[in-house]
Amino acid sequence: MIITVTLNPAVDKILRISNFQTGTMNRAMVLRKYAGGKGINVSRALKSLGKDTVSLTILGGGAGKQIRDMASEEGLSLRYVKIAENSRTCLSIISEMSETVINETGPTIMASEISDFKALFSETVSAGDMVIISGSAAIGFSEDIFFDLILLARQNQSTVILDTSGEPLKKALTASPHVIKINRDELMAISGKSPPSDDRILTGLSKINKTGVFLSIVTDGDRAIHAASEGKLYTVMPPEVKAVNALGCGDSFTAGFALSLTEGESIEDALISGACAGSASSMELGAGFLDKDRVDELKAKRGNKHL
Repeated sequence: MIITVTLNPAVDKILRISNFQTGTMNRAMVLRKYAGGKGINVSRALKSLGKDTVSLTILGGGAGKQIRDMASEEGLSLRYVKIAENSRTCLSIISEMSETVINETGPTIMASEISDFKALFSETVSAGDMVIISGSAAIGFSEDIFFDLILLARQNQSTVILDTSGEPLKKALTASPHVIKINRDELMAISGKSPPSDDRILTGLSKINKTGVFLSIVTDGDRAIHAASEGKLYTVMPPEVKAVNALGCGDSFTAGFALSLTEGESIEDALISGACAGSASSMELGAGFLDKDRVDELKAKRGNKHL
């Protein structure tokens, strides 16, 4: 079973505002409204690829009910801890010249709610599962939360893919997740160095692997994807497509990559599957939305050669 974890879910809205301006009233058209949060986005992409998941999260208030109901309408299976405060709402504003993202901070989680979530996690995760932990955690969770969840998963003999940033990422690395998926900026934050060249990216990933990580991956939008594992280095170019959306493409990459791993594909083929899923997602409006037939077409065009 694939299990995703989202510790700060949201009602995500995509708005179109013609001639968007600050300091005045703007009239908006809602283009899309859906259950959001990086782990939920991964579950959505996996659902589109034909794989059902269990998504673990926290929900509260009216926004939490909306997230639950919208996820149910999509056929996503959510297991959650009910929290006292209201879940957040996040906006993406599309205008003629730009895309603006406004993310609410979200609720503050109480100690008892954190304990309840850890109990839910332990009850759900079992041997042989793949656990995908994505995004940030709501206020109240300590910077050790992902470290703690990785240890619980390892105790339950499951595999962890981690996609987060900042101090929680640095702490989580010491728990040796099986796979980490970060972007170029997050690699810079870990290494404390200026924007690295491709060679320095691969060197940095190899150093991360020495902490006990089996496979480390860096994505960089529509540019090359780099990875390192057990002394082997990989570089895969995403397919070129006409993109309309940058939201959640990394989550779709994670979905495509994870599904391929569970099906026994090689690391390189899994990276290619992830790249094609991410590119297909960029052609849809919203995070984690993709067309499986389009993913298959992109993979077929690539064949067994680098794009």
